[in-house]
Amino acid sequence: MIPLINIILLLLIFFMIVGRIAPATELVVQAPVSDIGERHTEVSPVIYVGPGGEVRFRGQIVDLEGDHDWNASLLGSGADHAAGVHSLRIHADRGAEARLVVGLLKDLRGAGVETVELVTER
Repeated sequence: MIPLINIILLLLIFFMIVGRIAPATELVVQAPVSDIGERHTEVSPVIYVGPGGEVRFRGQIVDLEGDHDWNASLLGSGADHAAGVHSLRIHADRGAEARLVVGLLKDLRGAGVETVELVTER
């Protein structure tokens, strides 16, 4: 018979290899609650909106008071550079002002983003 410790170590190694660790978020937010929607697993660039109105994208604080050039930010670098970003996720804190999020959506639409997902929790 195989000792129990061997089985536990094999399971530990298996889950370490197979498991996927989610990257740390740039800004801690409490997502609003929703009763509808689907769970998506595809990876999209993320915009974080904090409870005080702080907006972060790709590790940089975004100043929405001025005219922010979303076209330049969305092209950025890496895999998104060649094709541009057509899909984004917004992690907005439940305490963030709705007009800020709506204004952000309008700016992103003007920059050519086709799909925006607002992340909520069930």
